[in-house]
Amino acid sequence: MSMCRRDFLVGSLAVSVCQGTRGLNSAGGAADVPGPPISAVKVGMPVKLADNQGDTWAAAWADDGHLYSPSDDTTGFNKTCNSNVAFNRLDGSDPLQMTGTTINPMSDYGTTANKGPDGCSCKSTGCIWIDGALYLAIARHKYGEDSGDPKRRQTAQNASLIRSTDLGKTWQRPA
Repeated sequence: MSMCRRDFLVGSLAVSVCQGTRGLNSAGGAADVPGPPISAVKVGMPVKLADNQGDTWAAAWADDGHLYSPSDDTTGFNKTCNSNVAFNRLDGSDPLQMTGTTINPMSDYGTTANKGPDGCSCKSTGCIWIDGALYLAIARHKYGEDSGDPKRRQTAQNASLIRSTDLGKTWQRPA
């Protein structure tokens, strides 16, 4: 079976949203997140949130009813930072009327496109809310033109999970 990338991503998004938006508690059961369950997803035209710049948004729905998401290569909302990774809160239920706030510029992870001695920069790759905490995956990424990959793909290495119990204001790194 052959599937184009867009169809794969849309299908993956639909499954994730339909099954995963309610969050998980420590027992692996559904957490109580306000709102009706999602029964269908239709992908339409992109909607740009005002007053921000960044990519790789991977939102998690916390039990306070807000969406929380990292953004990469970002100036944050209202140009509050210049970061490889920043952490944001999204407010509102209508995608055309949503607003956002940069909660944490994640300065420890460098400024936009800042590369370390290994030629890599930090990027986020996923975010989830589980049992009262946000978890964020962070990895060292090497851009396609520098990665040595014959197809110029961006490669990732040295990934880790970090945890926040205060909705992204501070993060604890594992040992």
